[in-house]
Amino acid sequence: MKTSTIFPQLPTILSLALFIGFGLSGCASTYYSNVGQRASEEFIIPAETGTPSQEWQTNDLKIIYDVRKTKESFTVSGTVSMKSYIIHSFPAAEKFRLFINYLDENGMALSTDDISPLIGYRGEVPEKMKLKDVPLAPPQATAFTFSYTGTFTGGNNADENSGDWEIYFTPFSNEM
Repeated sequence: MKTSTIFPQLPTILSLALFIGFGLSGCASTYYSNVGQRASEEFIIPAETGTPSQEWQTNDLKIIYDVRKTKESFTVSGTVSMKSYIIHSFPAAEKFRLFINYLDENGMALSTDDISPLIGYRGEVPEKMKLKDVPLAPPQATAFTFSYTGTFTGGNNADENSGDWEIYFTPFSNEM
């Protein structure tokens, strides 16, 4: 039986494509989305403009934000500050992701966007950080909310490490 000489490397190419595909799917699993989930009413922030800077906080962090109206939508800008217990006890970030979730009039998430300030791996956590690349809200959005996840460590190298501290917040219940 004669084998095809048109694609002699086909098995190698397919194996390589599968290897790359599985590798990239590992990266994709870190994507975080709340689209289609309903936010708990107590965490919904109406997109009201014309007010002075507002404050939103949890036990882990504080966000000072402004809402600015555009022709068809709105945008949010501001800063995030970690609470002092994180800065003093766990001053290095292994990872930190902050998200803005734009919501419709029913509190359902229309989009989840990463607005994390830039902190390098095991980088020192600054006292105040600017929200990064906050996109324009979808036209149907009437409100928004924040969510986050992060791991902080007690030192920036293995010799100084006094343990890790994980933080997490979601305004979404498991019910839809």
